[in-house]
Amino acid sequence: MNTVNDLATDDRGHLWIATQAGLNRFDGEHFRIYSKQDAPYGPSGNHIERLLFSSQKELWLLTLSDGLNLYHPDSGRFEILGAEADLPLTGIRELAEDKQGMLWLLTDDAKVWRYDPKRRQRLDSQQLQTNTVSQLRFYATPSGDLYLAGDSLWQLDDSKSWQQMTILPQSAQVESLIQAKDGSLWLASKGTLWHWSLGTEAVAYSINQLGDAGIRHMVLDPQQRLWLAVDKLGLLRFTPQTRELLWQQNSDGKTIQTLHLDDSNQLWIATKGAGLGKLDLNQEAMGKLLPNSFENHNLGNGDVRAIFRDHLGQLWVGTASGLYQALESDSGKIQGFKPSPLASQLLDKAFIGFIKEDSQGRLWIGTRGEGLLIFNAERDSYLHYRHQANEPGSLPANTLYSLTFDQSGIAWIATKEAGVSRYLGIEKGFAAPDATPLPKTETTSILEDNGGNIWITSYGEGLFRLKPDGSVSHWSTDTEVPLPSKHLFSIYQHPDGQLWIASSDGVFSFTPDSGQYQMFDRQHGLIGDVAYLMQHDADNKLWIGSASGLSWLDPATGTSRNFAYEDGLQANEFNFGAGFLDRDGSLFLGGVKGLNHIQPPALPARKPPAQPIIDELQALGQTQEHAPKPWSRQKLVLGVDALPLSLKFHSPNLHHARHLEYQYKLEGMQQEWLNTRGARTAFFPALKPGDYRFMVRAVDIDGNTSPAQSLQLSITPRPWQSPWAYTIYSLLLLSLIFGFAYNRWQKFIEQRKLLQQVASSEQKLQLALIGSGDEFWDWDLQAQEANRNNAFLWYPEPETHLKDTLERCVHPEDLPLIWPEIDACLHKGRQEFELSYRGKTQDDSWLWVLNRGRVMARDQEGRPLRITGTIKDIQKLKETESALRRFNQELEQRVKQRTEALQQSNDELNHTLEELRLAQSELLDKEKMATLGGLVASITHEVNTPIGICVTAASHLAENVKAFNKRFYAEDVDQQDFEQYQSEVADCSRLMLTNLERAAKLIRSFKQLSVDQSHEELREFNLGHYLDEIFLSLNPMLHRSPHKYSYQCPADITLNSTPGVFYQIISNLFTNSLVHAFPEGSEGRMSLNVSRTDNGIELVYRDDGCGMNTEVQQNIFVPFFTTKRGKGGSGLGMNIVYNLVTQVLGGEIRLISAPGHGSEFRIILPNDIEVSSGASQ
Repeated sequence: MNTVNDLATDDRGHLWIATQAGLNRFDGEHFRIYSKQDAPYGPSGNHIERLLFSSQKELWLLTLSDGLNLYHPDSGRFEILGAEADLPLTGIRELAEDKQGMLWLLTDDAKVWRYDPKRRQRLDSQQLQTNTVSQLRFYATPSGDLYLAGDSLWQLDDSKSWQQMTILPQSAQVESLIQAKDGSLWLASKGTLWHWSLGTEAVAYSINQLGDAGIRHMVLDPQQRLWLAVDKLGLLRFTPQTRELLWQQNSDGKTIQTLHLDDSNQLWIATKGAGLGKLDLNQEAMGKLLPNSFENHNLGNGDVRAIFRDHLGQLWVGTASGLYQALESDSGKIQGFKPSPLASQLLDKAFIGFIKEDSQGRLWIGTRGEGLLIFNAERDSYLHYRHQANEPGSLPANTLYSLTFDQSGIAWIATKEAGVSRYLGIEKGFAAPDATPLPKTETTSILEDNGGNIWITSYGEGLFRLKPDGSVSHWSTDTEVPLPSKHLFSIYQHPDGQLWIASSDGVFSFTPDSGQYQMFDRQHGLIGDVAYLMQHDADNKLWIGSASGLSWLDPATGTSRNFAYEDGLQANEFNFGAGFLDRDGSLFLGGVKGLNHIQPPALPARKPPAQPIIDELQALGQTQEHAPKPWSRQKLVLGVDALPLSLKFHSPNLHHARHLEYQYKLEGMQQEWLNTRGARTAFFPALKPGDYRFMVRAVDIDGNTSPAQSLQLSITPRPWQSPWAYTIYSLLLLSLIFGFAYNRWQKFIEQRKLLQQVASSEQKLQLALIGSGDEFWDWDLQAQEANRNNAFLWYPEPETHLKDTLERCVHPEDLPLIWPEIDACLHKGRQEFELSYRGKTQDDSWLWVLNRGRVMARDQEGRPLRITGTIKDIQKLKETESALRRFNQELEQRVKQRTEALQQSNDELNHTLEELRLAQSELLDKEKMATLGGLVASITHEVNTPIGICVTAASHLAENVKAFNKRFYAEDVDQQDFEQYQSEVADCSRLMLTNLERAAKLIRSFKQLSVDQSHEELREFNLGHYLDEIFLSLNPMLHRSPHKYSYQCPADITLNSTPGVFYQIISNLFTNSLVHAFPEGSEGRMSLNVSRTDNGIELVYRDDGCGMNTEVQQNIFVPFFTTKRGKGGSGLGMNIVYNLVTQVLGGEIRLISAPGHGSEFRIILPNDIEVSSGASQ
């Protein structure tokens, strides 16, 4: 099929292709080949010169030397018109039809014959005066005129006579001719186009670029532009109004035989030696721009992330690797791109996140990694902001997602790591809004609505609203008023006030007051679920870019339209934030491989899919290929023994065939439409006798359905199950004894119920087989034939030898691997096999499949008679395996390249690692000493109180003694004074004794704890008593906080361990909660509970603080990780707890926490740490 001679489309939507190797029919997805070997179901000759689809909806074929053929679609036969039809088999060069439906034939002797196709009779002829009959060709115009052009030009007049015309200079030879919409003619000769209207002289358009190259063929598109097939130059487009000549890329050097423009505005290009090409003219409205769209000045990176046109009219394009300026003509047509000179050292390879302009004409460029750049109006200076830790007013993060200006001109910036920030000017820099509930991490977009509310979308936390009074509202999937998704990309307010939000689950409208939303996703009209890009157009319609294509959505009506790569998209995947509405109403949408410049009003309407054609019937696994076609029958009658039954169908669609889905139903068995999931076959393994109506329809990418095609089916029962047979049985039974007849009748009733149950089971089996999607095959080796159902691979027709089928359908590299396995089943007694290989598909590509088979029967000598099995599509699995292998190979190569560099730095790294280990050990010791120091400080504060009381009491007693002695020596003491003196002395002594005992108890506790902290020696101790001592020492620290604490421990737990470890663990847990768990000003609870379990001793510590997110939970035991960096946190406290529990005590520690729900540490210690009750006694 490398050389295509002619093209034609029929009324059903098929493209017919005439080649030197036969006739091909293309339905948009699959080719069907008709060759001489298939006669009478193929043409009389394989070399086909011309095709004609007549006004009578008949396809005529002109072969090189095998006569004229007529194709009959209802029977699939080709009629050869030879001597019996009053026509020669050879010598016919050209074929055409006039407006009366008569055929005109040009023969080698320069005669033109008029032929009546209905009567199969030649009517008359006319001799032409020409010496170059080989260059003559018929041209039929839309108005019904017929021309014959070559070295001269003839027109067929009303009297059926060919009149020679003088339009061009005598030396000019007409190479091609076409009629314009206004009835004028375009004629082509070497290097020149001629435009001629009746009653005027022809106007010449000389095209210097063509030189003397011949113009083989030309067509006019709906915009009245000429498409020229030029020798050696390929395909060119000529616009008469502007005289612009555009060379079509990738067509140079090809010899184009002919051009054909179908009803879908697709230009088909037939070449000599290069096969068949296609150019979709509808794609022009999509304005696809790729990194290789221009000969020069192309985008260096096709991953477009931001698009913007500034007030000076300059169009900017930001990519994942640099900033570019568009080069545009005076008419606004993009002619290329050049790297931006703005801060080129910074932006040359920067990942551009957004491009915006403020009211002062300053250009704001946000990046993902390089911070924010603000260029002044003249662009000769700029401000560059980057995140600086611990610096007030610094940019909060370097990865920026989007920017918006509020009504007062303040810039709001959405960041990846630091939530939302506002720019307050050069002096104040950046500041977050004073609203605690706002997201602190990954925010994606910001919108100010008509009421002055700020709406913030986040990826993972849902939607936030910040009102002018500072109050915040929050919506997510788990809030009281839920959203359908919490992973949001962008937000837009329609002029009617409705909010529209793009998310990872689709696009939805949202009404905050009522909490109502309406979701649009793949199940509700969109082409994909993940809505990376959402951009409104001039009519406030939404354009939604996903990873599967592009969707258009009308918010007012909820109607949608979808576009795929075939429609002219840069790729099926679009990027977040890469949308821009230009001043002229056109749209720029960026994706992973370029951008689209869309003119929405210019997009052509899409026709609904064509009515499907039922083109193949299989009964008992045998294809009824040469029987009359199912669509030509009023009713199809089959016996029940002809089942299983399968029907193949397709809807011809030369543009969107691969996006068509099919639905069918069998009225009489089911009323619901079943989706074939892209398959083109309906399979019925069993049907009860009766009348059915099979209906099938096609569904396009927008959900539009075609008219349904129907076929009446009648399944007749077996003769002995027919109603007449049952009547005879009844009459015979009536002649017998009434009782015997009654019993027989009861058995018959039971048998009928059983048959109904069997039929119902068979129908359930049929529905299960339809949903599986696998191919079922059955090889009868004795009869040398194969039956297949739900086949999705290509197979030779007919199949007669298993090995021959494998050699033609299995990839040559896989055949040597699988044949021994199959041979083992054929000749070595193996019963089953399971093989994966690449099988050939209908379009000559290869698909990985898994073939499972089993020998069902063998003869007396052990030779297999029948093998059955299934074939499953495993292409995606193999592609995943291939990707993993490529990744491993690349990884091995990278490791190899870096081995030498790593080896050179290994010694230095080992030395550095040793120093880090020493530093870590020293930091751990310091952390322990810091804990001991805290203990000393707490004990000192607690001891100071009783000591101070003792000092005060002693001072008071000393003054009383001194005063009493003075009065005593002065003999001024009576009995009452002496008793009062004794009472004061007793009270002071008792007070001093009580407080000294309290201090002594604290000192003993401190002494024990300090020894335990500094000496990690094993000893036996009662855990409950030791906890009392620990909390006695922690009491000063805990009582200074507003939080409450409690602890509980069974009194009979005695451990043989290092008690200092327990103090360190408990102290660090409570300290961690005091520092991190409770926001300032709040009151909380902390508790420690000890219990015995089957696994050992369990310590459960809980607080009801703020809890931890996933990132903190994953890193809490990592050394030096802290959320209070610069505020006293060292990051070693919980690491020490983890090491003491797991390494010193040999236990395990688990963390359970969630934001807003507190934290729980569960420590499980092994049984052998506890002293048994007998040993403790």
